[in-house]
Amino acid sequence: MKLTLRRSPERGHASHSECDPSKTEGTSLLQIWIRPREYGLKPSYTEWHPKPEHHGAEKVLVISSNGRDDSATIHQDADIYRVRLAAGRSTTHEVAAGRGAWLQLIQGRMTINGVTLNPGDAASTDDPGTLTLAAGLVTYGAPAGHLGDDRIPLLISGHGGPAVPASVTVRVVARPPETLLQPTTLVRPTAGSVQVTSRVLRGQRYAFERSADLRVWTTLESRVAAVSEAALWTDLQPPAGEAHYRVRAVP
Repeated sequence: MKLTLRRSPERGHASHSECDPSKTEGTSLLQIWIRPREYGLKPSYTEWHPKPEHHGAEKVLVISSNGRDDSATIHQDADIYRVRLAAGRSTTHEVAAGRGAWLQLIQGRMTINGVTLNPGDAASTDDPGTLTLAAGLVTYGAPAGHLGDDRIPLLISGHGGPAVPASVTVRVVARPPETLLQPTTLVRPTAGSVQVTSRVLRGQRYAFERSADLRVWTTLESRVAAVSEAALWTDLQPPAGEAHYRVRAVP
């Protein structure tokens, strides 16, 4: 990121142009106009270049009226910060009494005090207090009834580098909810074994479990269903008296 500032008087004259010198990489241009605090100033230019320690910083002062923290200077009582947050990260900004704040979102998705912003959106306030900026997470929701592969196009950019097109392929499969028979008290038959039937889905692993008190469960058998069917589970050595059984899907 390079920042070029043109400092012009309110009624001065200056020519200006912007261009992208690369023939293979695109660029984005954001113009912000701030009125100077006095007339009759001589037009001039200045630039701000990030230092190595700025690349990983979430909030960096890039423009100020006094050049503090190696920021570029303008003839106005204004501070401009560059905020770059990784997914799931957040930062805050204090708005003092008598001041205001303007947030312009360039890339990504974020929230400001819980309000969602998308690229190109802006938010402003004159109310004093704390602004909380939080970067969104990349989430995916499969369309209703969709199974199979879904390709999601993305733009990935590093600190200071150009955005690179990429894609993520998500495979949507039928994931059954935890298949759990309601714990049922079964009395051991005279034949000396207990059998339980449950519906299973092909490719899912299931566990057949037994408990005496509904708190501690012992796995009697674990297997991956070869086909979707009503599977039969057998306890060859049930305890004397009564026991509770369940069948559940496991990772």
